[in-house]
Amino acid sequence: MDTSILRGCEAAKPGVSAAAPAPAAGESELTRFLRLFLTVLAGVALCLGMARAIPTDEELGLPKGAKALAEPDGYVKSQLGTRGQPFGPGEKLRFSVEYGPIKAGTATLEVLPMLNFKNTRCYHLASTAQSAPFFDSVYKVRDRIDTMVDAQRFVTYQYQKVQNEGGYHAEHKAVYDPDRGRVRYADGKVMDAPRNALDVLSAFYRARLEKLTPGTSIYIPHHSDRKSFYLEVHVLRKERVSVPAGTFDCIVVEPLVRDAGPFKNKGGLTVWLTDDVRRMPVLMKSKVPVGSVDASLTSFTSGQAPAVAQAQPRPGS
Repeated sequence: MDTSILRGCEAAKPGVSAAAPAPAAGESELTRFLRLFLTVLAGVALCLGMARAIPTDEELGLPKGAKALAEPDGYVKSQLGTRGQPFGPGEKLRFSVEYGPIKAGTATLEVLPMLNFKNTRCYHLASTAQSAPFFDSVYKVRDRIDTMVDAQRFVTYQYQKVQNEGGYHAEHKAVYDPDRGRVRYADGKVMDAPRNALDVLSAFYRARLEKLTPGTSIYIPHHSDRKSFYLEVHVLRKERVSVPAGTFDCIVVEPLVRDAGPFKNKGGLTVWLTDDVRRMPVLMKSKVPVGSVDASLTSFTSGQAPAVAQAQPRPGS
């Protein structure tokens, strides 16, 4: 894989866009659903129009009066210190992607070794998605996302997505300036984004840091693939589910986008996260016109929590 997007990074020492492809001619409904699901497995098959210059928070889907998640503050970090870090280097989650009884492909979510970027310790997060051998002859998919995230502030610095889908190939490479709310793409285009914006993959991991109480929502500033919006993660309920990797007590969440204008919620993806320290995704269901495409956890390797600075409690707590 071309890792030039991570240029300027080095391994941390221990202890310390192209437009979406058009459906192929004669493409079946099943392969179309597979293509759509696999390309957004890391989180959120959600779509908005291109962002306008300097959009307001409300135009990007943040309800009036709602507060977006910023970088984890002292209170959040102190809570993580009490209940433990949800993930760390070495964590690898493996999924089977299925449409009904048909195995459509596999996917992984992984926390790779820590990186140093401008004297800052960073997570290197990665996701992959690939079609099953049966589908390779019809519509071969080999997609990968890599993102570099500040381990303390949890903001995106660099992002890369490589799509290989059928005869289509595209690469999205971007460098984020979280303080100014700007994103620069490899072709030189600079776009406005919410401050402290996260890409689609790191937003998924950011949600794992939260307490997640049923009946509440969190709002994550987001920018990926030349689109900006506030991602609402609505916490639905608690539920026990069984997948190939085992039986887990879970918190069920639904990522949503509140579109501008009539503010219509766009859902379609439901995620089951373990109701424990790990907040590990074990099941994801993406709605399609007939049934759903499911990603079920088949196996996992736990990671080691990286060393973090001592958190300061929230004033008055």
